[in-house]
Amino acid sequence: MSLSLLAHATGIAALGLSLNGLVNRCDHTLRRTNSVASLLWTLNNLLLGATSAAAMSALSATRTTAADLVHRRGERARHWACAAFVLIALAASALTWQGWPTLLTASASVAVSFGVFYLAGAQLRFVMLVSALLWSYNAWLIHSPEQIMGNSLGIAAASYGVWRTRKTAKQDDPVQQAAMPQITHRVRASTVL
Repeated sequence: MSLSLLAHATGIAALGLSLNGLVNRCDHTLRRTNSVASLLWTLNNLLLGATSAAAMSALSATRTTAADLVHRRGERARHWACAAFVLIALAASALTWQGWPTLLTASASVAVSFGVFYLAGAQLRFVMLVSALLWSYNAWLIHSPEQIMGNSLGIAAASYGVWRTRKTAKQDDPVQQAAMPQITHRVRASTVL
């Protein structure tokens, strides 16, 4: 198998996993699929010669896995883990500096570090949306069709994920559910008169 074919294959597989996680309502599934997708994006970036992006993708895989493990523990563990991953992202960016693209991928990594450790639902997916926007320039710069498509579809999937989790959260909110029958009853009463 040629390196070019392997690069395309890893990009397509990573794209599928990324999209699956973003549209899924379960945050645990999002974190798990994002971890595996990040490993594949790491390989994809290495095959394309984008070392800074590969470092950020490898960090993403590790960070997302750690966030899923630490998520059930106390606040202190989350604070330390998040701080460690932010510092590692900044150090990796400095070591693999390639100009503006590195600044954008580092910003995406810092934002997602905060998101996976502290946010859930629509807010987490919104951070993923911002991350996809920041990664879009890198994808365009290294001429990776899978990453360009991945970020474009990632933006759409994250937008849908934000909408879907907000819609589900409203349906699951007992306060809003209790208020809905009253509103419906009032509408019915006013239409009768």
